[in-house]
Amino acid sequence: MSERWGLYVRVSTPQQVDGFSLDDQREKLVAYADSLGWEWEVFEDPGVSGELLRERPGMTALVEAVDRGTVQGIAVVDESRLARNDYVGAKIRDHLRRAGARLATLERGVLDLTKPTERFLATVIAGAHTFDQDLRTAKMITGLRRTAEAGYWPGGPAPYGYRLVPSDDGKHTKLAINDEEAKVLRLVADLIVNKGCTTYSAAAYLNASAIRTRRGRPWRHTNLSWQLRKPHTEGEFVYDPEGVSIPFDIDPIFTLDEWTALQQAIRGKPRPGRRNRLYPLTGRGRVHLRCGCGGNFFGFKDTSKKSKVVYQCARNEHTLGHERCPHRPRVTPAEALEREVWTQLVSVLADPGYLARLATEYISTTTDVTPNEVAGLERRLGELRSQETRLIRRSTEDDVHIEATERALDEVASERITVEKKLERLQEAQQGALSTESVPRPWNAFPLLDGAVSLTPPSN
Repeated sequence: MSERWGLYVRVSTPQQVDGFSLDDQREKLVAYADSLGWEWEVFEDPGVSGELLRERPGMTALVEAVDRGTVQGIAVVDESRLARNDYVGAKIRDHLRRAGARLATLERGVLDLTKPTERFLATVIAGAHTFDQDLRTAKMITGLRRTAEAGYWPGGPAPYGYRLVPSDDGKHTKLAINDEEAKVLRLVADLIVNKGCTTYSAAAYLNASAIRTRRGRPWRHTNLSWQLRKPHTEGEFVYDPEGVSIPFDIDPIFTLDEWTALQQAIRGKPRPGRRNRLYPLTGRGRVHLRCGCGGNFFGFKDTSKKSKVVYQCARNEHTLGHERCPHRPRVTPAEALEREVWTQLVSVLADPGYLARLATEYISTTTDVTPNEVAGLERRLGELRSQETRLIRRSTEDDVHIEATERALDEVASERITVEKKLERLQEAQQGALSTESVPRPWNAFPLLDGAVSLTPPSN
């Protein structure tokens, strides 16, 4: 019986910037497999970077096939198709070794990773590819840096509000104002600065006026806010490769005074609360109810079920890298969950002793403050703000996982608000607060186990 192999093909972008198209790789691997008499199955990752593993569905499916024993090895054109990262490549090769599978490349043939010499050879080849990739990346960054230093556009799509035009020398491109997009930005600035709108209501106005994003999608608060906060619209773009800032002048959409007034207006308008009150236990921007795994509950209408209004744990593989909630079922009818919560809430509020302990615990958290506690909270607050920035950027660039990204953004915002309030209390306590004896923390989470909610407060 002939062996069955998984033929893996990948390109980093749909434009096949690496020089190997999917068709070219597939054709070469199929010819190679047929020459050796293998049975084969093709696994593809079109337009996916080799830096990560979790975002490569083709490779994930191939590894699962190796685990099941349905394929006896992986064949790639070269090691760079397998991974562009030393850690990811080593992880895949070790998985193949433990599964007793082999690795084949057109350059080196078949390698049995269970043998030390061949495993060492595979590691050396992968290291050589990584070294070559690092050299090419460094050379590319140097070229882009020189282009930016000369005042030309270093590459990539033009930012919103601008378009690319040929430079005078005909070898480079530069930014020029896109009149239609600049008109949208000026309209939104006028709505926010002069009409008192928020970025939420401004986005709603654009959508109602049939004004779409560059990709033809409706505007959201996140991507509109991100575009308005970019400082290059006032005339200076900063190219920042590898932490080296290179500013160069471009045509401004706003004057400095206009851009400054816009930023002040945006910061001066708080994020509005959600008008939908159907889901009072949803942890949006504040934590009301947590699952036993630590994730927030959120409410929604499930049209596939008769109960319609339900709650579900928000934690999944897209929520800031967390694993999916292990509890089943994850969806709970809203009526039953809310009835149980209100019953327990009445019980807690009717217990004076418990409320006294809760007050004592609150006071104890604001006393005996150490500089390390304050520094730790300040550090965590900085991390959360950075995460918010990254998630806002992702929401403007990733149209596929927009809902998961916004859900993750809500979780980060919830924790940031909690940390800000605790930091404020600790800073006030540093100026002198009552000292009290520490007490055990009260019940503060509701674990969801097999669809049941345990809400029992501590006994007296």
